[in-house]
Amino acid sequence: MTAAAAPRRSNAVLAAFSGPCLPLAAFGVALPVTLPEFYATYVGLELGVVATVFMAVRLIDIVFDPFLGWGMDKTRTRFGRYRPWMALATPMLMLAALMMFVLVQPGAPAVYLFGWLLFLYLGFSIGTLGQLGWAAVLAPQYDQRSRVYGWWQVFNIIGVVLILVLPTVVVQTGIGTYADGVRIMGWGIIIALPVTIGLAMVAVPEPVTAGDQPHGSLGAYLALLKTPVVRKLLIADLLLGVAPGITGSLLFFFFGQIRGYDHTEAGLFMLFYFVAGLCGAPFWAWLATRVGKDRGLAIASLVSAVLYIGATLVPGGNFALTAVVMFIAGLPYA
Repeated sequence: MTAAAAPRRSNAVLAAFSGPCLPLAAFGVALPVTLPEFYATYVGLELGVVATVFMAVRLIDIVFDPFLGWGMDKTRTRFGRYRPWMALATPMLMLAALMMFVLVQPGAPAVYLFGWLLFLYLGFSIGTLGQLGWAAVLAPQYDQRSRVYGWWQVFNIIGVVLILVLPTVVVQTGIGTYADGVRIMGWGIIIALPVTIGLAMVAVPEPVTAGDQPHGSLGAYLALLKTPVVRKLLIADLLLGVAPGITGSLLFFFFGQIRGYDHTEAGLFMLFYFVAGLCGAPFWAWLATRVGKDRGLAIASLVSAVLYIGATLVPGGNFALTAVVMFIAGLPYA
């Protein structure tokens, strides 16, 4: 199917396709934000050990992705190229969530964290790469692809908001402690994974584009690095990942130990940030179709840089002011 002949996907199809973003985004928040702090405080591992384990696993995970992409390119089944990988990721992520959120007990050794975190990242890479590859063939047209990723980002932010609300609700309603909230977070992910991915696999087509050619050997991927535009894109992607990575990993520590807020208040600040991202998502999808994705990304990045600096300068002790600043800082997130 050519790009010109590809149908315009309905909102219902795009919503079903974006459904898996709910549990995947929950992992996306839990991995850099919730789990490091949870394992350092509740489980009792030293903070330096937790940081070392997460860094080691992420370095290993970098090696996974090119091989997973190569494997997906080689996949040919009657169910499609990407849906079988999404199906594989589902039980892997369910088991990883059970072990890392629900069944872990205080005093668990570092090897427990390393083993299950590595398994989780493998499943997470399979799930996210599978969904992103599926998105590319779902709408090959330039502007329609912006629409697909607009829906994708909205559901990502909804997933982030829902998972951030859970621990706060658990604590504020007296259901349990923060650790109980993290466990409930895990159960929410476990339940959402088969429901959302199953719906997507049933309701969303996976077309095969005309002229689809094999991508060659693994050496073909390495050859991409010789292309200047690819190197620039990868460097930009690296830098764009550093900022939210640092922010997410240090958020609870910054607002707790530097600004004097408790867990619930810090969680609310992050909630305001992502709700703002949800509010801003339609604007950025619109802007990408008007000025191009590259210029839209450049504008959003510059605005984010300025707002990030402003957010760090707000003094502690003023919840309302900090909440407003965090909301404004989140507007370019999408």
